[in-house]
Amino acid sequence: MKPLPESMTARLLRAVSDAVIIINDQSIIQDVNPATEDLFGYSEAELLGQPIGILMPAKYRDSHAAHVGLFAKSDTNFVARTMRPNVPARTRDGRSLDLDITIQKHIIDGKQVFTAICRDVSEIKQRIEALQISEARLARAQRIAQLGNWEWDIRSGDLLWSVEIYRIFGRDPFFFEATYDNFLECIHEEDRDRVAQKVSHCLKTGEEYEIIHRIACPSGEIKVVQERGDVLYDEKGNPVRMDGTVQDITPLYEREMRIRDLAAKAEVANAAKSQLLAIMSHELRTPLNAIIGMSELMQNEVLGPLDSRYIEYAHDIQESGRQLFGHINNILASSSFDLGSIRPKRLTLMVPELIDQIIKHFAHPLANKKIDLRVERSDHFDEMLVDPVHTHQILINLISNAIKFSEEGSTIILRLSETETSYTVSVQDFGIGFSLEALSNLLQPFTQIQMETSRSYEGLGLGLSIVKGLAEAQGGNLDIDSEPGQGTTCTVLLPKPETEDVEDLLFG
Repeated sequence: MKPLPESMTARLLRAVSDAVIIINDQSIIQDVNPATEDLFGYSEAELLGQPIGILMPAKYRDSHAAHVGLFAKSDTNFVARTMRPNVPARTRDGRSLDLDITIQKHIIDGKQVFTAICRDVSEIKQRIEALQISEARLARAQRIAQLGNWEWDIRSGDLLWSVEIYRIFGRDPFFFEATYDNFLECIHEEDRDRVAQKVSHCLKTGEEYEIIHRIACPSGEIKVVQERGDVLYDEKGNPVRMDGTVQDITPLYEREMRIRDLAAKAEVANAAKSQLLAIMSHELRTPLNAIIGMSELMQNEVLGPLDSRYIEYAHDIQESGRQLFGHINNILASSSFDLGSIRPKRLTLMVPELIDQIIKHFAHPLANKKIDLRVERSDHFDEMLVDPVHTHQILINLISNAIKFSEEGSTIILRLSETETSYTVSVQDFGIGFSLEALSNLLQPFTQIQMETSRSYEGLGLGLSIVKGLAEAQGGNLDIDSEPGQGTTCTVLLPKPETEDVEDLLFG
């Protein structure tokens, strides 16, 4: 084949999009193509006869000359761009470029010349650097979150782990081959089958999976990880790839286990406390009954005539005993809630009798503070199918609270009514009232408005919490409407029994 005519070679050189530069053995530019002018911003006239160093930063010129000298003396005639790093260059206006260069040496007319084919890869380098920065940020984020990602090519069996997964599993990426089988070997032997079943189910159904399991590290450390996975299918519905994440949740898991252990111990301790309170309450009620009974006999002079002072003393003993008896009943009720021993019994409770009992019970406290107890009852509302003991205790606690927080000479209103489906019992006072925050605290056992050592209001702080518990035990609820300085209305709603429940009560 004959060589191409010179004119055609020249036309091809001008048409090449890469810059082509020819230099002699002294690194002087002999020829350039138009792409060189476009790339560097110099005209052909400005470049010809100039040292090649004009196209590179000054600090690289000496090293470049040395490399050209070595290349000239070597037996190699060709240096491909893949065999050398990107070469820095400088344009006429001072901009920096990164070049990918292929260099060849030739003998023309007995003299050695070099042809350099140059391609600007500055943008590619910037993209690579941006990608490297992004990957570094991702790796840092994964390390902070202790969360790694993986990809499994199901067809080839190749498993790709991120750096963080290797760190979590304690494996060296240079020595550990990430395959599915090797992954299973890393899992704690007691969890291995469970994980394999999850993966298999995901492949069959396409459902994402999430599982918490243990892994065994080469150091002997056991970690707990949370793994998620999802499967991708081809157009024929065949699984081709799975993607997923692995997160080290060992500290979180251990903390949760400690919390569960503490909660279990606290539950046992609380049950023991409630049991102790129940036993103490039962034991204290017997002597208190005797104290209250004897003081009542003394007041009524059943034991013989007494001086008026001693009658007053007997009255004080009886009132203190009743107050203490009420506290014990409240403690017993509170411990019954904790122990789950509250079992309501629906019986017929006569409303007039209930009202009489309440008025009699609070006769002295009402008289002492000159408080008027008004009773409002719906017409023909004479009986309720409720737990009599619990309902009586609800009213005792509500009216006790109303008296406690009412000013002397005030009024308390007790309202009783019914609808087709429920009974309503409410107690309204015009005392100090409470804020919403205070009310939420009052519904907690052993909590009062004032919890300091010296308190304005006596009591254990059990009243409203017990009312709430006794109402809910009967399927009802407690509603409280209060405003500071305007008083409080506590309303208990108790559902009526269903028809079949009534038949059971009557014909049982």
